[in-house]
Amino acid sequence: MPRLTLVLAVLGAFAGCYADVDAFSARMAEIQCKQIQTCRRAQFDEQYEDLDHCAEKFMDLPLEPSCYESEAGSACVRAYRRHRHDCQLESWLHLEECEAVARCYLFASEGEVRTPDVLRSDD
Repeated sequence: MPRLTLVLAVLGAFAGCYADVDAFSARMAEIQCKQIQTCRRAQFDEQYEDLDHCAEKFMDLPLEPSCYESEAGSACVRAYRRHRHDCQLESWLHLEECEAVARCYLFASEGEVRTPDVLRSDD
């Protein structure tokens, strides 16, 4: 059984599958940082040492693993990659393909409900 799991994991990686929220977050952070570096170079140079430093700031999405939809996550990554040079796009959260990434509401603090369309990094 462990061999089958390994084979499926390898196939998923090559297929662009983001089966868990951590893999999704890492890839989205990478794309977002490349977009910032391309579109807002002065801001990037002022706030981040390099792409890895930038990605660390965006890695932890406030998204519960139980809320994450992996198929929607894969579609969202593909869409964001296509739009990564679109400097008018403020966030991947504005992409239609990314609307279904989370299937439940998140509670940011007492009394405040955040839906996926308002999740933002503090940076």
